[in-house]
Amino acid sequence: MKVIKTIVWIVLLGMGVNSCSHNQNKKIMGTVRLELQYYPEARLTDIYKNFFQNAFGPGHLIKDAAAAKAYLRYELHNAKHFDSLLYQPLGADHRYYRLNLILLKKSVIPEDEFLNAFIQSANHADPPTIDEWKAEWENILKVITSMDLTILHFERDRAHLDSLLAEGEYVVHHSETYKSLYQPHYRIVHKDEFSKLKRYLPK
Repeated sequence: MKVIKTIVWIVLLGMGVNSCSHNQNKKIMGTVRLELQYYPEARLTDIYKNFFQNAFGPGHLIKDAAAAKAYLRYELHNAKHFDSLLYQPLGADHRYYRLNLILLKKSVIPEDEFLNAFIQSANHADPPTIDEWKAEWENILKVITSMDLTILHFERDRAHLDSLLAEGEYVVHHSETYKSLYQPHYRIVHKDEFSKLKRYLPK
């Protein structure tokens, strides 16, 4: 009887794991579809960057708020065009959001609150290890491949990303096509910080 109960428990546990994996893969598919809906000419590196930013957050610890503000103002001053998408949830679980800098340029969000949200998000980020990220990206890539999408230079970009990760590197820039067509000027904020700023956003 104990053996039967053990077998049943193992089967149910396996079903639970498969269900979680299936749900996660569906979320990955949804994120990829949205990325390509917003940005039809996005390359694999741009899709990678979406999931990467959700895993790692805004980047390194920001020790100098004045320097961060100065660079933000520099980018705003030099940016001539902005993407029409005001904000974008990232990754499968939306831990982070991109906030379009047009929200700052048009004074939709107060500068100090915008900057504070960015700094807090960077300083409280809890990124994965490189091995954890490799495993996560491997699963994401499997899901993307299963979707049978038409993405320009897919195999070439896939090989480039594989090479980077094999060398322990993981940071990439948006593709030149993406930058040219979509003018990405944004900062990344944690979902908790985004929820604080949401009251300023148009309904």
